[in-house]
Order: sequence, then structure tokens, then C-alpha cells
Amino acid sequence: QGVVVDKYGVPAVNPASGLFQDTATSFWSTAADGNDVRLGGALENLLDPGVRNLYTNNSVDPDLTAGANALSVANVNAFAAADFGLTGADGEPTVEQLIRFARGEDITDVDLDPLTTVRRQMGDPLHSQPAAVVYGGTQANPDIVVYSATNDGYLHAIDGSTGGELWAFIPQELLDNLTRLYFDPKSKFKQYGLDGNVVPVVKDVDGDGVVDTADGDFVQLIFGMRRGGSTIYSIDVTDRNAPKQLWSVSL
Repeated sequence: QGVVVDKYGVPAVNPASGLFQDTATSFWSTAADGNDVRLGGALENLLDPGVRNLYTNNSVDPDLTAGANALSVANVNAFAAADFGLTGADGEPTVEQLIRFARGEDITDVDLDPLTTVRRQMGDPLHSQPAAVVYGGTQANPDIVVYSATNDGYLHAIDGSTGGELWAFIPQELLDNLTRLYFDPKSKFKQYGLDGNVVPVVKDVDGDGVVDTADGDFVQLIFGMRRGGSTIYSIDVTDRNAPKQLWSVSL
């Protein structure tokens, strides 16, 4: 007899339609967002483009936070046009423009408002079940990070309390998806990126509910691409703010 409630404890689902009430406010939202996926949630809490932590596996260094793996304008010279599927054709964006676009700058004016500079868009997790990892806290107030993969090619690490993005990772082989997203052409087919489930592997040696490296605890994520590709990745997120690639394998 459970009831789905919103942020304020109010029943969130319309029993007649089975859809979310227009007046429902989801947990990370500041205002009612109902069943409109363009509003609220983690999308509302994306950081401004200049301060987002966005990584790719652009080097042999497994530490994704290493400078060589930063998907940032400051690191633009570490990338080649071919990494993004660019051919040099007229009208193509530059590598820098694509990086800025990936970080969330509204350089293509997707909202048709020249006064806005931030593109608040996230891909869909159509077939990807997110993973909620408890790092500690209490039963009443657990310390959680939600890891979610989306079809624009991002793995997002999201603070479970605030909905804020800690970091995001785009596999290098999916960087050329950004070019198609940039042009946003009409298509008869859906674009896929990271379309597989995120599976957490958590070892809590003493069973105290706290991820503590001194105990030998660890957290690893395994995720694939499903229709987006044939590679499976494993990333160590024992330190939620210092993701490291453990391995990848193409099937």
C-alpha cells in the first residue's frame, strides 16, 4: 500500500492517469516539474560550463582527473579533429567549439534565446538503470552518489542529496557523437551512447556501511553501451571525486 510522494510528502501520482501530478516537485527540484523531463532534477542542478568536471580517456593515465584527460578548453591541444569525427568540411565546428558545447555552453542557441549562455540539456537514460552507491552516513541521512549513464554518451556522478553533478565521463570513442548532437539533424533513428546499465561492485570488508579504504573497501562501476557500441568499461570510484579507469574491453 505504498504511495509515491514528492519532495514535500504530497502524493505525486495521479491515480486516474498513472502519470505524475503537474503539481509534483521531484526531490532535487526547486519548483513543481510534474512529468516534464525538461525541468528540475539533476538537469536543474548542472554546474555552469566553466566549472564542470568533464573527463574522457584521452591518455594512458588511468586517473580520469589527470590534466591530459580533461575535456576542457584549456586542454584543447590534446585533441585532434578526428577524435570528434571532424573532416574539415565547410560549416563544421572547431574542436574548441565542440568542447564548449559538451561542457554545456549554448553556442548553438538551442533555446532560441541569445541572452542565455548555458545549455541545460542531458541525454536520456533510456535502457540504463542508474546505480545508487551508499558511501556512509546514517539510515535516516545516507551519503549517496547516483551514477547514471545517458545516450548523449555521458556517465554522470550525481550527489544524492543535492542533485549536483560531481563529474561526468565521456568515453573517447563516443566523442564523435557530440558532432551529431551539435548539428542536431532530423533523424529517423534514435542516437545511442551509453545505453547499458551501471552495475556497482561494492566491497565493505567490515560491513559497517561506510566505504573506508583503510579497511580495504572499494567501489567499482561496470557499464556498457548496449546499442551505443561494443565496449564495456570498469571505473574505480572508491574516491567519488577521483574516478580511475580500471579496464575496458571491446566485444
